Amino acid sequence: MILDQAMQFMLADMSAARLLIWNAAWRCDAGLPFTKESSHAKPFAGDLCARNVWNARKHSELLQGIPIERFYRDAKIHEKWDGTS
Repeated sequence: MILDQAMQFMLADMSAARLLIWNAAWRCDAGLPFTKESSHAKPFAGDLCARNVWNARKHSELLQGIPIERFYRDAKIHEKWDGTS
């Protein structure tokens, strides 16, 4: 199946967010300073999550059996969890 370009960009952004989060977590586990890394990962991943769930919510008729509304509420919480982005 060939993905359209918008889907490819969305998947690339999700991979970048995952790498940012993993890098911050690895630095924390290794006892290295991780403030900058976690400060970069939080707003990027939170905003990206909310945007992707919002897009999925628009097409929720295609996602039968998936609790998309709960995912949307969770995404909005994570977007603002520890203060403003």
